[in-house]
Amino acid sequence: MGKVIPRILLGLAALLLCVYIVFQIYSANSSKVGVETALSMQMEDTITVEGIALREETVLSFTGSGEISYAVEDGGHVPVDGTVAYVYNSAQEAHARSTAERLEREIEELKDIQNSTGKGVITVENIDKQIKERLLSVIGQGNSGQYSALEESKEQLLNLLNRRQLITGKVENFNERISDLTAQLDSLSSKFSGEAQTVTTTQAGFFFSEVDGYENLTDLSTLTSLTTQEIGDLIAAQRSAGSGNAIGKVAEDSDWYYLCLLPEDRAQTLTAGTTLVMQVPSLTTTEIPVTVLSISSAQNGQSAVVLRANMISADLSTFRKQPVTLRFRTISGLRVDTNAVHFVDGKMGVYILEGITAHFVTIEPVYTADTYIIVRSDGGAGTLELYDEIIVSGKELADGKVVQR
Repeated sequence: MGKVIPRILLGLAALLLCVYIVFQIYSANSSKVGVETALSMQMEDTITVEGIALREETVLSFTGSGEISYAVEDGGHVPVDGTVAYVYNSAQEAHARSTAERLEREIEELKDIQNSTGKGVITVENIDKQIKERLLSVIGQGNSGQYSALEESKEQLLNLLNRRQLITGKVENFNERISDLTAQLDSLSSKFSGEAQTVTTTQAGFFFSEVDGYENLTDLSTLTSLTTQEIGDLIAAQRSAGSGNAIGKVAEDSDWYYLCLLPEDRAQTLTAGTTLVMQVPSLTTTEIPVTVLSISSAQNGQSAVVLRANMISADLSTFRKQPVTLRFRTISGLRVDTNAVHFVDGKMGVYILEGITAHFVTIEPVYTADTYIIVRSDGGAGTLELYDEIIVSGKELADGKVVQR
């Protein structure tokens, strides 16, 4: 027994010596590295510019006197000879007319609700869903200042609430309410001094109540032939709001144009027909698709670009010379620190850590910044993949080399 213990101790000492030798060999042939995980990244390639929006517009005038009440909301479509406004003798009469129209609509809606009850399948759940959607619209329109649309949404919300009352049995009918509204309508008749005058349009199109003086700034058929200097002059032009007789305008169609100046290098990335996305901070409309119509030859490091959009909304009634953000593209891929990039046999790539071994994989950049690049994430075998551990620091790296963190 006395001889066994020394032999065990001798064996342990030999084993520790072997472990130490192996560790020293490993340390001598490996190097410490720093790593970071390959993660997805998305960014937008954008530029903010100032320009001017132009449409084919016809100004409407009224030479008489009185209180104007618009019959069409901004951005609303009007037919040939369509009525765009009424002119009343006084503000009181205009208000009385507006109130009477609202009462007439409510009476008709209540009658319609009573007549339609029992026809088709209308569930409380369905009505509640519509009420929720309409309520969100009311809140959104109120926050964004869309007051014309807000009034219509409020009336639609009231209609839905009335329907719910009837479906759930809270009320049997609206006869009493209809009688009350009819009495109010009759009492307003004494405030009408005669028929209102009407303002009509001689062409079909989209109506806007604001006139700013830029309606006939240039012949839009010549936009693609204008030079960068000429377009720059249009952007810089200053106009007054127009004559006192102007009460609105009609845009011929839903097409409109945005003229802007881009740095020459950014303009060179575009061609006619390229689609971009326009974002206008001053509008509630979040994104507007636009198409490059033309690009003028560069002057003083800038090129004029004419963009065309096909969209009409109430927001656009005041959109003329506001700055916009143009999104050229959305870039997605894996983020790679520039310190991690290496070139092996003419191929760009990075070393990744697998266990204790460094392996070289190729990368294909899609965007380059000062401190990082974004690379394709769908390159296949032998390329960088999501969640790979990228070696961002280390000396004398080589494919297959043993390394340590």
